[in-house]
Amino acid sequence: MAIRKLIENINTSNYNGDPWFIKAIERFFKTEANKNERDGGYFRPSGITQCARLNLYNYLNVAPFIPPDTASMRRMIRGTEHHRIWYDIFVAAGIDVSGGDNEKTLVSMKHPTIYGHYDWIIKDREKLEYLIEWKSSEYLNPKLSWEHKTQWNLYSYMLKIPRGFLIKENPATLELLPIKMELDKEYAEEILSWLIMIENAALNKEMLDYASSCGPGHPWRKTCSIYDFCHGNLGCNPWELTKIGED
Repeated sequence: MAIRKLIENINTSNYNGDPWFIKAIERFFKTEANKNERDGGYFRPSGITQCARLNLYNYLNVAPFIPPDTASMRRMIRGTEHHRIWYDIFVAAGIDVSGGDNEKTLVSMKHPTIYGHYDWIIKDREKLEYLIEWKSSEYLNPKLSWEHKTQWNLYSYMLKIPRGFLIKENPATLELLPIKMELDKEYAEEILSWLIMIENAALNKEMLDYASSCGPGHPWRKTCSIYDFCHGNLGCNPWELTKIGED
């Protein structure tokens, strides 16, 4: 009877909720998500936003950590594997490529303090280097977001590679849109000066304002992950929550 009851439970688990193996996978992803909490004291090119205060909070590592949901975790894992697959495709196609490994793709700067990982660098027959960044996107629009433009230009500036491509790929259709990129040195230096200002503010314990477009009633109120924290703590002292900048 016990075995028959167990079989009945297994057979009906698909109809009464997620099967047991899906639940096990969900638990695994929730555990892994909590490991993604980052350290403070630096900027990531992939994480820079248009809001000075949010960048300040991220630098100080005092913003509430919101673990990614399991769907986001699956997308990140798939993205990591996809980068490795693309690296193998470049190699198989006879393209001179470097990248595909976090230890080899680390790029950094001291002031402002930046750490990040580019995707790939490829070389043509004349040995010219091209910086390649890959993005998953349902909409293959040649127009770049502020974040993508900023990330590519920072990597290009730091690596001293003034040319390359940002490749958008539709994850459903696998259609590709390679967007030709050239370093906008003036723009990159403007972003770096802005980040220096934010880093100095962090080290000198100076509060910065949030983005002017992040006022009450603005759509950012729904999309910013720390909106309530930020707007509920306008007079807060985040340096009470961090040791960055202390001897």
